[in-house]
Amino acid sequence: MSAVELSSSAISLATSGRDVKPIAELRVLTLNVWIDEAPKRCGDQVAALRAVDPDIFCLQEAFSMKVARTFEEAFAQEYEVVRFQSRLSYGAVLSLTVYTFILSLVSFCLWCIDQLVVSGQLVLQSCVIGAFGTGLSLTILTLYTNPKNLVDFLFGNKTGLMLLAKRSVIEHMTTDVSLFKEWRYDYLNWVRPRGYVQISGFLNIQEEGNDVRVPFKVVTSHLDQVITQKEGHGRIAQAREIMRRELDGFKGLVVMAGDWNCTPHDNPGGTRCGTYDAMRLEMDDAWHGDHGLGATWDQVGNPLAVSKANDMAYQNTELLQWRCDITFWKNTTSQKVCVKSCEILFQPPELVSDHYGLLTTFSF
Repeated sequence: MSAVELSSSAISLATSGRDVKPIAELRVLTLNVWIDEAPKRCGDQVAALRAVDPDIFCLQEAFSMKVARTFEEAFAQEYEVVRFQSRLSYGAVLSLTVYTFILSLVSFCLWCIDQLVVSGQLVLQSCVIGAFGTGLSLTILTLYTNPKNLVDFLFGNKTGLMLLAKRSVIEHMTTDVSLFKEWRYDYLNWVRPRGYVQISGFLNIQEEGNDVRVPFKVVTSHLDQVITQKEGHGRIAQAREIMRRELDGFKGLVVMAGDWNCTPHDNPGGTRCGTYDAMRLEMDDAWHGDHGLGATWDQVGNPLAVSKANDMAYQNTELLQWRCDITFWKNTTSQKVCVKSCEILFQPPELVSDHYGLLTTFSF
């Protein structure tokens, strides 16, 4: 699996200084759009995001090409849209090949039995041809019907990530997409890789009547899902990989917002992988603890988050409330930056996904 892959749009072509206006605030929103129902909810999600009007928004689980194109068409005029451009992966192709082989093998057995029962003779060549044709037809039928959005997951928007930023906010914008080197500790990664998406450039900030250019990066990702992982591997290794590549040697403001599939250690029923603590050693958390738990994946308050599939994936016997959609940030410049607010959006009765949205406003 390749460690790095550039999208066709991952080059310096977004903005020039003439397009960017000085700002006093920066609003960053992150939302997991939910692979299971994003194709039918993406219209509502677009409307909800338009109403909030963030400067930057980070999307996870936008695997469906219908979903990806819906967001692109809705926002491309004002926002730079960044995602992986390629769709195929070795794991997805291998999975489809194995699936077709298994169907063909089962079909071959059935063809042999049918010939022996009906005619009492076995014509091996016709059995092989019939079995392959049946297996291939069933595979095509599966691709066409797309059960549980399986085809979207395997052959849609690689990693499911999208990052959108207003061209009027970031000067000299460049973009990049990368696959993780660490991928072996989540079974989903064997068929579909994970990675992160990044935009960098400069923010034009007004300070005492003067315009100040602040180097800036924003990153979104969706780390490993499997709860129990080998110590030092999986999510925590992926988080360290992002921080090493995007923080080391960079002097500026860095914002990382996404679904990290981890929680603070004091989150009841949360993860114990140490990923959150590892990120907090390097960066600040935009959420203030005195505002409550701040759960964004909430099986108590959000009925869309409750399913047997989730229970199997997260190995829970009780309803979970996780703060796993988090905005981390770090400022290494002399420019004063603070979190003005960090708020949870799209809660009942305004649900648009099995996750809530998280909107962070930075002030300068």
